[in-house]
Amino acid sequence: MTNVDLRVIRECRSYDSLPSVQGPIRERCKYISNFIGRAKAEPKEFPLTALVYNENPKGVANKLCGGVLISKNYVLTSAYCFLYDGYRPNWVRVGELDFGTTEEDASPQLIEIKNFIPHHQFYATELTIYHDIGLVELTLEALFDDYARPACLSLVDANNYEEFLSAGWDYAVPGHSTHLHKTKLNRLDDDKCYEKVRREHLEKGINNRTHMCAIPSAGNISTCAGNGGTPLFVNHPEFPCQFLVVGILSIGRRKCGDKDDPIIYTKIKPYIDWIQRIVWN
Repeated sequence: MTNVDLRVIRECRSYDSLPSVQGPIRERCKYISNFIGRAKAEPKEFPLTALVYNENPKGVANKLCGGVLISKNYVLTSAYCFLYDGYRPNWVRVGELDFGTTEEDASPQLIEIKNFIPHHQFYATELTIYHDIGLVELTLEALFDDYARPACLSLVDANNYEEFLSAGWDYAVPGHSTHLHKTKLNRLDDDKCYEKVRREHLEKGINNRTHMCAIPSAGNISTCAGNGGTPLFVNHPEFPCQFLVVGILSIGRRKCGDKDDPIIYTKIKPYIDWIQRIVWN
């Protein structure tokens, strides 16, 4: 095990012992697993989620991306979210549940973005997206509480798992929900995925070292898995009530994924060393 691996594990273990007004985290799991396909998230159920967005001078959010809180100062997201200067996200919200109301049981922290660091191999054209991962540095430290807590990063390849969870928000367009939703997903073999995915996004094919594909677990319903940057995760096998992030949403469809429309994620494991050097120096 490398020093990088040990550092990631040490940070994860420290998250397990974070103080709470409601007692130790392992004694107050909020995740509700008995749902099919896609459902509204409950308060405090997914404190790892972050909303990364652009707010124009009139205070209107006109571009939304997902993200995952991984430390007090950093959120992990999609590099593609920051590709176009005119709509580059400038704010992050953690501890949010429904960005369309202030009446829900949430405690949103609005933090301005200080810096964005795309992976140095990030490559995107009209035809393709590769190494779609980036780090958002916050101007202020996020306060950890029952609504906002960092996630652990996976040292295991995402292909070692068959079933996943995702939690994210829909696109900021009329008719779409402003409430955080959770989705159950299943892994799709790379060959089957590439048969179905739109070729214009992966002209060089799927890189099975850095890509993975998933489809909704309930194939008879249409499900949204969120915007780019939305985390893909599993229940942590060692630390109760914590989540282990294995991927970041890279390519999806606005009409939402179904069994014939797979979602492509950027795996976390190949980028652990890069993340660690920036976040924990």
